[in-house]
Amino acid sequence: MPESSGTMPESSGIMPESSGTEPVQNRYPASMTSQVKATILLLKAEFFILTLRKDSTPMTRVLIVDDQPSFRRQLRQLLTRAGLIVVGEAGDIPAAKELVRELKPDIAIVDVMLPGESGVVGAPKLKGLAKNLRVILVSAHHDSAQLFQNLAQEIGAEAFIPKDELDLSVVRKWAEKPNDSV
Repeated sequence: MPESSGTMPESSGIMPESSGTEPVQNRYPASMTSQVKATILLLKAEFFILTLRKDSTPMTRVLIVDDQPSFRRQLRQLLTRAGLIVVGEAGDIPAAKELVRELKPDIAIVDVMLPGESGVVGAPKLKGLAKNLRVILVSAHHDSAQLFQNLAQEIGAEAFIPKDELDLSVVRKWAEKPNDSV
């Protein structure tokens, strides 16, 4: 058995061993923007804090996909009052795909009219990324409500709700409804 000199060998790492920290490795793809990365980290922290509950009731996790920041803010407040956790927000389908992969929400509330890929085209793709994801389509366009309701059924969305009909009672029903695909 070799004799120990009683001294620690010098570290060849980036951080000195005495600091007690390890270099942090980036586990996000290079294509992901720094803003999306920062949002994911903040939302994970928010989720962790909000889920520190005394009871063991699972909380419904929601992703909001809408290109209007003011609507996302209002919907976040409504969902929070209803006892749901908003785990992420996206302004388009590509950003929503990244968040679905990373955050695994229970429900995605998706605007029908989005820049680039529409919510109607993107919703099935989101569902394909998360087995138990429930999608609710929303829109401010009342004149097309029946068309959007039919499209929601065709693509396997839970429902279509006009934006001005979103209220606490509607939102609570989403949280309470069991997922049929579980």
